[in-house]
Amino acid sequence: MPGDIPVFAPSGESDFRIYHNSMDLSRETLRLHFAKFGKVLDVYVPRDPQTGQPRSYGFTTFHDEEGMEKALAHAATHDITGVKVPVSYAGRKPRQPDGGGGGGDGGARCP
Repeated sequence: MPGDIPVFAPSGESDFRIYHNSMDLSRETLRLHFAKFGKVLDVYVPRDPQTGQPRSYGFTTFHDEEGMEKALAHAATHDITGVKVPVSYAGRKPRQPDGGGGGGDGGARCP
């Protein structure tokens, strides 16, 4: 559909990523919060491969540097639905070597 946000950040746009302790917040709650600062391409909260439960951290990828910078400048700790969430610059996503990718950790993404 036109206007849909892609599930995965296109290559070259992964520099605009922030790290956050996501506590018990859903990916959708995180996406809605960070969308106030700019277009969000991806919210990733890895899952524990043993339990399937979300881990207590995640990453949000913005479409551009401006959105990421606004989120970082807003506060070192964001208040998201009453939960204090520390944020910091995460940098580039690690790239897989040409020999193929390794196994994932069962994380889920939210557009």
